[in-house]
Amino acid sequence: MLLQFRKEHLSIKRFRDVNVPEFVVLTGENGSGKSHLLQALEQGHVQLQGLETRRIVHFNNETFRLENEASFSAQQIANEQAQAWNFFQQNVRAVAQSWRNQLGADYETARPVQTDERHSFWASLTSKFQGYRTQFVQFFEQPKLKGNAHAQYIAALAKNLPYGLDEVTERDFAQFYKPLPLKNNFLPNQLGRAFWDYYVKENKNEFNIFQNERNGTNHPVLGEKEFVQIHGPKPWDLGQWYSDKESLLEYETTSSRF
Repeated sequence: MLLQFRKEHLSIKRFRDVNVPEFVVLTGENGSGKSHLLQALEQGHVQLQGLETRRIVHFNNETFRLENEASFSAQQIANEQAQAWNFFQQNVRAVAQSWRNQLGADYETARPVQTDERHSFWASLTSKFQGYRTQFVQFFEQPKLKGNAHAQYIAALAKNLPYGLDEVTERDFAQFYKPLPLKNNFLPNQLGRAFWDYYVKENKNEFNIFQNERNGTNHPVLGEKEFVQIHGPKPWDLGQWYSDKESLLEYETTSSRF
């Protein structure tokens, strides 16, 4: 991506175009201009080609932390999922269908490939699909949706689907839906929800496998590799690995099964 100067901003003065990778760690001494550069990006004084939104999420050592969690249950998560599905049906599906219709045959050509390979349709979008991406971002960045938890969960879900958002079934919606509230739309701040959501989906998948093998039923199931591909590794194992690696605390994260 190309970082380009547009207008001076505080300590950010004119500079030549700079090629930067998609992932950048910006370091420097206090007062060297790190925050000024981020502000310049956010306000459009510095431009990064290919950047669809310029919203910068700010954290410091006081705010980059988890919040105290209230108690909740698997039933609460199921109720929230049902409410999100209704919200999607009433407010999002028709709009998403209009985005897909504008793609015409281009979408019909791409969709089977993405579905068969279990890749994310969103991650595979090329410049041919830029209009789809732009409309998607602008829709979910509307003030009335930006602060709506259901809308933000649906936006996150859409980026993991192997096809366009409007084609999602209720079964796939339940599979890909993750009720994880984010601080500043970036940092997950309730790990308990992540644990519960993963446990319920893993337990249901294993029960369906048992039913199919024991009783000859035909419940939809995921293999171990496919389950991890969609939902990631067990969050309690991941948390323990990170804690051990960084020697953060001398404690053990127990499995949610116990």
